Amino acid sequence: MQIQSGSELYVLGWYQDGEYISDNFRATAQKRKTMEADFHVVPYGNIKLNIYNVNCGGAGDEFILEVIPPFPYSAIVSPVSRYGCYNQEGQPVEVIMGNYEIKWTVNRGGTTEVFSDNLFVPENGVGEMTINY
Repeated sequence: MQIQSGSELYVLGWYQDGEYISDNFRATAQKRKTMEADFHVVPYGNIKLNIYNVNCGGAGDEFILEVIPPFPYSAIVSPVSRYGCYNQEGQPVEVIMGNYEIKWTVNRGGTTEVFSDNLFVPENGVGEMTINY
């Protein structure tokens, strides 16, 4: 099933039995008298993360990034680790609109620091964050 608005197609995601189904957006029909499955039409935007190691201690520096999408789509994206004097000017990546939790951990010189912040991705816009660590 798809919904079309003008020339744009929207992907449908299913929310069934209290959980978001992302496996190719398939909802399974269950054998019982009634079954409920809601679908959500979710607009998209872009997320852009700029990451800079402004206090590099050398090859042993570790930066770990987690991006947590809006509820109910809150499957945590696997943490990504980068080492050394890591710097990256982010490229926009298409994601569903909404409030994201951005978490990062910095391991440097035997010390671990954990940070988090929220980032809103607007419909058809760009949510951008710069992380200086």
